[in-house]
Amino acid sequence: MQVGDVLRGKSSRVVTVRMNETVATAAQLMRANDIGALVVKDVVRTECNTAVGMFTEHDVVRAVAEHGAAGPDLKVSKLISVQQLVCCGTTDTLEHIRHLMNENRIRHLPCHRQLQLDRRHQYQWHLNRVRR
Repeated sequence: MQVGDVLRGKSSRVVTVRMNETVATAAQLMRANDIGALVVKDVVRTECNTAVGMFTEHDVVRAVAEHGAAGPDLKVSKLISVQQLVCCGTTDTLEHIRHLMNENRIRHLPCHRQLQLDRRHQYQWHLNRVRR
């Protein structure tokens, strides 16, 4: 089974946050959209809508645990790793993304098509399904 098979019929809406937004803003976006992760975009609008990382509920907890009351005021850019965003494509197999997620110790994986960000979906349940 391929990623595109799983995403077929799902919304193509991608909820994003810019690097210069605060943790509080990111948390509000996740709550309003009932999701656990956001695709982080570069501060500058670029031709390709460059995705530079993922921001998750785990990052919100880490911000508060490490910085206390100042955590929600931190910039998203202070908490994400932008060295290399791990992505998958619509033609990747679930086995391949399971390997990517395990190897990189991640739970959220943005999906792209032809170098343009296409959809973002939390693949945790797919990973559990593959392991059964």
